[in-house]
Amino acid sequence: MDLSDTEKLTRLCKKCGSRDRYAPNSKGHVGRCKKCWRERTIQNSKRGYGSTTASAAAYQKRNPEKYRAHYLVRSAIKSGKLPKVSTTKCEDCGVQAQVYHHEDYSKPLEVNPLCQVCHMKRHAT
Repeated sequence: MDLSDTEKLTRLCKKCGSRDRYAPNSKGHVGRCKKCWRERTIQNSKRGYGSTTASAAAYQKRNPEKYRAHYLVRSAIKSGKLPKVSTTKCEDCGVQAQVYHHEDYSKPLEVNPLCQVCHMKRHAT
């Protein structure tokens, strides 16, 4: 059943029943009115959902050694001490590398360039 654009805009908000709707996105989904959408966004931000700053801070707090190692690798790439990972080959299979892998986080600049498949294999063992 295909609905016209005007029918999509006049459907009821699935939360409060209002007809004050957002315009449909590319897939035609318009589930909530502006007020309900704003409420949901505020609630999610209070819970830390969708906030990259909050999730990064939580990760840093849970994994200080990992965070420090990742930060130092980013800094080394920026300063030119390490090449960008996209310019290197995977140590295991030879295709273009996508990530730097740490065997030991206490040695933050000792990294191995790996493709995603080989990276997952290393973590699986």
